[in-house]
Amino acid sequence: MIDALNDFNDTKNEINKYFDFLEKVNDLSIGIPHIHYPINPSIPSYRIEEDVSKILKANAFLMLYNLIEATIKNGIWELLTKIEREEIPYQNLKVELKNIWLDRKLQIEFKTKDDTIVKQLYKVIESVLNDNLLFYTDKRKIKFESGNLSVSTIQETAKRYGFNVVDISHNEEEEAFKNIKKERNNLAHGDRTFSSCGNNYAFDDLKMYKQRVFDYLERVLQSIEALMNTRGYIKQNLH
Repeated sequence: MIDALNDFNDTKNEINKYFDFLEKVNDLSIGIPHIHYPINPSIPSYRIEEDVSKILKANAFLMLYNLIEATIKNGIWELLTKIEREEIPYQNLKVELKNIWLDRKLQIEFKTKDDTIVKQLYKVIESVLNDNLLFYTDKRKIKFESGNLSVSTIQETAKRYGFNVVDISHNEEEEAFKNIKKERNNLAHGDRTFSSCGNNYAFDDLKMYKQRVFDYLERVLQSIEALMNTRGYIKQNLH
């Protein structure tokens, strides 16, 4: 099992614990939820107000989106790190990974204005000839074309890095990613308050989104793992 899958499972467990708490907070069958303090008789309980419940629901969107972004970044990072460790020559990589490395190298070398283009291009050529294949030094440098991850962005990322595209299994997966991305952006940019966001979704909706995201991301990691296990990042018909 790749490390990215272990990280994914650890974060899943954290989210499941949060949802377990969230379910209790939103269980109207028990009346108004309270947090009890048995060791402090002077403060027997704390009433969880409805607005707090809404805020907690909205926070679930941030947790799920962070899981999506971290999972894809971790999978890509592990793939590229494996290629670097194996010291595979540039010419032996499949074309998708060649393009990834070259794009990154050009970003690094051509970001300064001090050298001439000829000198900068010479550095790139030297790196190719010397088999100095370093993709990233920091996982945070991995960027996605649209800036925000959705099913379509993840599928485009798969094509770009050369692992198999994972199709959605039903419309609920598409709905989950669409709404998580939308509400994450609303919250991150201040376009909606946490309370108003949480007010628009039932807890059962959030549970469905959580499970659909879990299912889809697991299949994506399996696709990356398959590429790594079969060494599918090496071009075919090497002589």
